[in-house]
This record gives sequence, structure tokens and C-alpha cells, in this order.
Amino acid sequence: MSIHDQGRPLLSIAVPIYNHADRFQRQLESLRTFAENKAEVEFVVVDDASTDDLQPVLNLFRAAGWLLRSTRQTENRGRAPALAKAIRSSRGRFVMIMDADDTFCDQGLDHAITVLRQRGDNCAGFVFSTQIEDSTGHLRVNSVPEGLRCTLLALRADHHIAGDLKEVVRRDILIAALCPLFDSFRRVPTSLLWARISDEIEVQCNATPLVRKVYLPGGMTKSLGTLRKSSVQPLIATYAHLAGSTAYRSFRYRWRALINYHRFLVWPHKRQSLSLIHI
Repeated sequence: MSIHDQGRPLLSIAVPIYNHADRFQRQLESLRTFAENKAEVEFVVVDDASTDDLQPVLNLFRAAGWLLRSTRQTENRGRAPALAKAIRSSRGRFVMIMDADDTFCDQGLDHAITVLRQRGDNCAGFVFSTQIEDSTGHLRVNSVPEGLRCTLLALRADHHIAGDLKEVVRRDILIAALCPLFDSFRRVPTSLLWARISDEIEVQCNATPLVRKVYLPGGMTKSLGTLRKSSVQPLIATYAHLAGSTAYRSFRYRWRALINYHRFLVWPHKRQSLSLIHI
């Protein structure tokens, strides 16, 4: 199937959102310099029963000419189910996950569209560098080697690239990588998704930053400990997959995954049924 399918967006941007309407508006503002065909991009927004009013921001996206489809959950179920719903609702040839407080770098999305047009028929996934802004405003680039082709797991394990990157993967592959855990738990590590994808495809690296990610005080990073305690089963599944994967070579990475697997497996006060782990 060609990337140039008539009437189908080239790229879907899946946005699970909860109470970040003001930050999501900044994502729109970062797209003011976008020069390519907006019809090639769609935003798929799943509102996880926010208590603030997202509708004015959605109206601004549509007024600016962006294709946008949105769904509101009747109850707050957590990021994982909202993300899964956004991915499954997408129509684009490729899908990229964006948090509501991420913004686009100047010409970042233009560059991504150009890459997908030129190479999308010959590659099922891409990964782009990311700008990282910490709570003090300090900015750095989390870079990937230009042109490198490998699995997402090999990029981390064998090429030692750590931190947030921006993955763009063919829709059918991303949907196939979803598993029941994403519908059953509030938080599932996105790394489980990338690990499952690594069993199927290699991605091509692009050094140009696509997105700027801001680490805010009081954000999800601060609450990860609590989230982990309430979602042990997805963590066990993630580390089990990482430990058993053949998509990378590093013994050290595999050993650390095994240690983490056993560490979460024996948490006595939060052990849960393991019926969904073998996925």
C-alpha cells in the first residue's frame, strides 16, 4: 500500500489528554510555521474525562485548518486506555504519539512529513531526535545518529541512546503491538509498545529534532513511584519482554531487565494476578 493513498492522512498524531487544555494550546501555537499540506496530518485527541474545558482549544485547531477528531471518555481511566483508543481511532498511514504538553520544534513537523513522503514506502518506522527542556528552562537535544537503521530496542541497548525520543510507526504495526494491558491498567510503560514493535521492524533514525518535551514540576515523572505501585503487572510484562527479546545484543541490558523483572515480581504488598503477562 502506497503512502500516497487518496483521502487518507499520511500522519496521525495521537494525543491522550487529561486537564492540560492550556498546554495543548501551546502545541497548536508551535505549528504556526507549518508549511506543508495540512490535509496530510490529522490529530486524534482522546479526552480522559478532564475537569477543565478542552473544547475551545479543539475549536482553535479546527479554525486553523487542521484535521482533528476528538472523543471524550465518560470516566477517567488513565493514560494507557486513552492512548490505545487514540491509536485505534487513527486513520493515517503512520502514527506518532504526542503528550498534550509536547510542542513541535520549528519546521520539525515539516521535516517529518518530508521524510515520510520520501522514505515511507521503504521503511515501516522512524525515530527523531527530541529537544528536552527541564524545569529551569535549560534546553538540550537528545540525539539519534542520522541514517542508522536498527530496532528501537537495539537503539537503546546496543547504541546506548537514553531518554525521550519521538517515534513514528506505521499504523497497522502500532495497532498490532497493543495488548490487553493497555485497556486494563491506568499506566502501561510505552516502552512495552516499542519492545513489541522491535520484534517486527527496524526503524530509521533522523537527527533533526521533531518535538520539544518539557519536564514540569509536579508532572507524571514525580508521581511515577505511585503509578508503578498501582500498575505492577504491566511492569512485569515489560521487563519480561525486554529480557527475552532477540531484537538487541547487549548482555548488560538483558541482565538489568531480568533484575527488574524479578524485583517487581516479588513486591509482596502489590502482587496481582499474572494472567495477562504472557502476551
